[in-house]
Amino acid sequence: MEKLPYVVLALAAGMSNAFQAPMNAALSKFTGVFESSCISFAVGALSLFIVSLIAGKGAILNLIQAPPYLWFGGLLGAVLVTSMLFTVTRVGASVTISAVITGQMIAALVIDQIGFLGVPKHPFDLYRLGGILFLMVGVRMLMK
Repeated sequence: MEKLPYVVLALAAGMSNAFQAPMNAALSKFTGVFESSCISFAVGALSLFIVSLIAGKGAILNLIQAPPYLWFGGLLGAVLVTSMLFTVTRVGASVTISAVITGQMIAALVIDQIGFLGVPKHPFDLYRLGGILFLMVGVRMLMK
């Protein structure tokens, strides 16, 4: 039961993510695709900056001690948001989100298998393979 609040938080984040792509796509009609992605990240960055000032631990300057490759998480987020802008207007929100989730799960299985960047290892097995196959079938069904 101690994990339930985290699962609920993740579900809420996933739900908000489903709204992000169509909102950014609608904004892109006024500003352009890349500009809409830029605005999305700027608003998000400003919001997180304010939250970090209010509730943060005050260690943001420690980023210079981190290896530079760890900074690329933001780039990966930009690729995700911009890719979703291109796809949501062509295949719809449900196919876009389900394909993104399937891609995330495939990558997550690799991350779990190798323990990437200190993530606890969870070995690949037939249940996990079955989960991925069901997700892939779900994407295909949503495309019909």
